[in-house]
Amino acid sequence: MAPVIDPLTLFIFIIMAVLGGLTNVLISTNRLGDLKKYRNYKKIVIAGIIGVLYYFMHSEYSFPNGVMSFVAGYMGQDFITRVVNKFIGRGEA
Repeated sequence: MAPVIDPLTLFIFIIMAVLGGLTNVLISTNRLGDLKKYRNYKKIVIAGIIGVLYYFMHSEYSFPNGVMSFVAGYMGQDFITRVVNKFIGRGEA
């Protein structure tokens, strides 16, 4: 039997993760011109993808899943970068 996808919950997780990624970008930029850099767009897109992944992996624990989606979007890009660098041997993790 195929899993039932709730579009509203999926949308909320994506929006919360994108907001987390946007918060990460806004905190990490020094000038307004830094917002136009490709790496910042990449962080926001990856945060949205993390929101979709979080939707399929979330559980029904008592901690609000929207907040956890925000945190996953905020920290997801840095976590993925460190894991990839660790496996390909470019720097410390």
